[in-house]
Amino acid sequence: MKSLNLNIWWGPPKNFSDRKKERKISWLELFYDLAYVAVVSQLTERMAEHPGWQTVGMVFLIFGLLYWSWVNGSQYYDLHGSDGIRTRFFTFLQMIAVIAVAVAIPSAFAGHPLPFNIAFLVIQGIITYLWWSVGYYDPSHRILNLPLMINYSVAFAFLVGAVFCPPTLARAIWVAVLALDITPALIGANLIVGELKKRGQVFTASASLVERFGLFTIIILT
Repeated sequence: MKSLNLNIWWGPPKNFSDRKKERKISWLELFYDLAYVAVVSQLTERMAEHPGWQTVGMVFLIFGLLYWSWVNGSQYYDLHGSDGIRTRFFTFLQMIAVIAVAVAIPSAFAGHPLPFNIAFLVIQGIITYLWWSVGYYDPSHRILNLPLMINYSVAFAFLVGAVFCPPTLARAIWVAVLALDITPALIGANLIVGELKKRGQVFTASASLVERFGLFTIIILT
C-alpha cells in the first residue's frame, strides 16, 4: 500500500511502452507553453529597440536555447509524464526557470550574461536530470538515453564554466551548448530507431504533441 501511495504522489516516470496514442492536452501543459510568451516578448522587444545583425544573432541564439528546452520539456511530458506530483513539480520548476530567463534577457543584451547563464543552467539541469531519471527507473531505456545524457551533461558542465567567464567567452560557450543540445536527436536517431525496432516499437509524434507544436507556433507568431 505504501508503494502504491508513493507512486501516486511522486512515482517514477511513465514507461515509454505505456504511452497513450491519444490523449488530451492538460492545463498544466498549456500554462507551461504560456511561460514562453514572456521570453518571446523580451526577444521581440530587443529586436525592435536595437535592430542589427548582432542583435539578430543574439536573438536566434537565445531563442534556439529556449526552443530546445520547450521541445525537451514537452516531449518528456508526452512520453514519460504522469498524473503524480513529481511531473507537476518539475513542470512548475521549469516554468519558474523560463520566467527567470525572460527577466534576465535584457541584462544579457546589455553585456551582463551571468543572470541569463544561471537561469538557463537551472533549465539545463532539470532537463538533464529528468532524462537521466528515465534510465534510472527503467534500465532498458538507458541505451535510448545515452546520446542525450552525454551531450546534455557536457553542456551543463560548459554552462557551469561560463559562470566564471567574461561576457564574450560566455556567449561563445552558449553557442557550443546549443550545438550540444540539438545534436543528440541527429546523432542518436539511428540508434534509437534501431533499438525500438528490435523491441517491436515505433516512435512517432503523438497527436497531442503535434497540436502543442501548432499552439506554440501561434504563440510565437502573435
